[in-house]
Amino acid sequence: MKLRIYRMYFEAPLKFKPDVEGNFPRSDTIFAAVANVIVELEGVEALKDFCESDPRFSSAFPFYENKLFFPKPIRPPREIENDRELLRIWKKKSWIEEELLKDQEATLDVIKREHEKKEKRYGDFIAKDNIPKFYDEIKIVRNAKHRINEQTQIFAIHALKFKKNSGLYFLYSGDVNIDYFVKILGKEGLGGGRSIGYGKFGVKAESYSWKISGKWNLLLSLCLPERSEVEILKNTYYSLLEKGGWTDSSRKRRVRVLGEGSVLPKGMEGRILEDQVDGVKIYRNYLALTLPMGWWN
Repeated sequence: MKLRIYRMYFEAPLKFKPDVEGNFPRSDTIFAAVANVIVELEGVEALKDFCESDPRFSSAFPFYENKLFFPKPIRPPREIENDRELLRIWKKKSWIEEELLKDQEATLDVIKREHEKKEKRYGDFIAKDNIPKFYDEIKIVRNAKHRINEQTQIFAIHALKFKKNSGLYFLYSGDVNIDYFVKILGKEGLGGGRSIGYGKFGVKAESYSWKISGKWNLLLSLCLPERSEVEILKNTYYSLLEKGGWTDSSRKRRVRVLGEGSVLPKGMEGRILEDQVDGVKIYRNYLALTLPMGWWN
């Protein structure tokens, strides 16, 4: 699998809906944003061709300087899994440093050191070194007039503000080169509030390699299995969440998908869902993007 990595350096706050999206944009959201740029530049037929090119996106994950972070696997290494105190620490974390994801012994050492309180580490991260707080969640209070009664309504906008040399990245695998589309997306902005400048970013794109092998895969995207793939989920470790949302003023149908960090055997592919909303065909990308792991061979 040929992979490219897109590091997004945000020049303005990134608006998000924590109750819908979590903190960071998910794979279906990133795909939809890129798809919209493709339609703007090349038309609907180009989007159809893109969807037939097996485009696989990860969700957006944080990076700090040269450190990439992945979603913590739902299942830890066995020695952590079998130790109540180590497992308690593991469950509190959300992210694991790329190098630790490749090294089970180093991961175990980090968790043990934290248990022994020899080192304090920043919040949600499993990392070799201390990680400073490199982004802040901010709440911006705004007001708007009701369209009918003109009463003032107060509401809050949630946004993320990243510090220098940090941001979000995503991985992509597919036959279509999307570098230019992502560059345009950065100028237009990702997420909400784009009309007032939110979500704009500069991007650094390059090839990405992963040289680990194994019988088990870590899911980095949302995934909607084909019916024939449901059998694969037996004796695996996965999370489920519901995805819906809106297209203009119409609600998309809700679907249950596998979440990032699920640990799956090989063979899970997922699918692109085609919906009709107000007579218009929309594409929702739930193809699986996974990386092999060697922890449980």
